[in-house]
Amino acid sequence: KGALGCIQSAWKFTAHSELAKATLVLDGAVPDKVRVIPGAVNTDIFTPGGGYYERGAAVLFVGRDAAEKGLSDLICAMHGLKAELWVVGHMGNEWHRRLAEHYDVSVRWIGKVPWRELPKLYQQARVFCLPSIPLVSNTDPYANWTEQFGQVLIEAMACGVPVITQNFGPMGDLIRPITPELLLSPLEFVPDGQSGTEAIPSSDEIYRVLQYAEKRMWNRDLFMNRAKEFDYDEIIIPMWESYLRSIEGE
Repeated sequence: KGALGCIQSAWKFTAHSELAKATLVLDGAVPDKVRVIPGAVNTDIFTPGGGYYERGAAVLFVGRDAAEKGLSDLICAMHGLKAELWVVGHMGNEWHRRLAEHYDVSVRWIGKVPWRELPKLYQQARVFCLPSIPLVSNTDPYANWTEQFGQVLIEAMACGVPVITQNFGPMGDLIRPITPELLLSPLEFVPDGQSGTEAIPSSDEIYRVLQYAEKRMWNRDLFMNRAKEFDYDEIIIPMWESYLRSIEGE
C-alpha cells in the first residue's frame, strides 16, 4: 500500500524500456509521467582494451544468482564445447556445481567484482551469453518477469564482444539490428501449477548458437558501434537537461 501510494504520487519516472514503463503503469503510475530512457554505458571505460584481436576461448556470464537468469541452461549447453565458462556476479549454488560436474563443464566461479574491473573480464571473453528466461503467468500479471533492459549486454558490446541472448523484449531489440543470428529462438511455456509458467529448457538452442558464435570471426566494430548508441553522452546528458527544463517549468 505504501509503495503504491509512492508510485501514484511521484512527480516523474524513468524506465529503461517500454516494457519497464508498462510494468510501472500496471503498478499505478500515470503513463504521461513515465519517460523511457535506455540504460547507458561509459565507452571510455568499457573498451576492447588490449584484447581486441587476441581473445581467449571463455564464454562469459554476468548476473545474479536467480533461476530466471538462465545459468542452469547455459551450463547444460556448454557440454561438448571446449570453452571454459566464466561466471561473474555470484559463486554458483550447489545445483549449478552439480550440473557442471555432471556435464563435465569447466567453470571458473569468479563471484562479485568491482564495477571498474568488469571491462577486463569482458575483454578476455570470446562470447558473452545471457540466456534469461521470461516468467509468464496467464492468471497473475504481477508474476510476470522479463529482463527490463540488459545492462550487461551493452557493456559487453562496448568491449567488442559478440552477445548471445533471448529473442524477446528489450534484449532482442538491442541485438536484432546487428546480429539477429545470435538471438536464441523464442521459448515455449508450460504451466507449472504454481507461479504461472516456467520455460522449457533451451540448452540445445543455446548450444547451437554458442557453437556458431565460436567458429565465426566477428567484426567487433559492429558491436562497439551499437554500444556507442547508448554512450553516456548520448543518454545521460540529454536526460538531465530534460529534467532541468521540467523543473524550470519549460
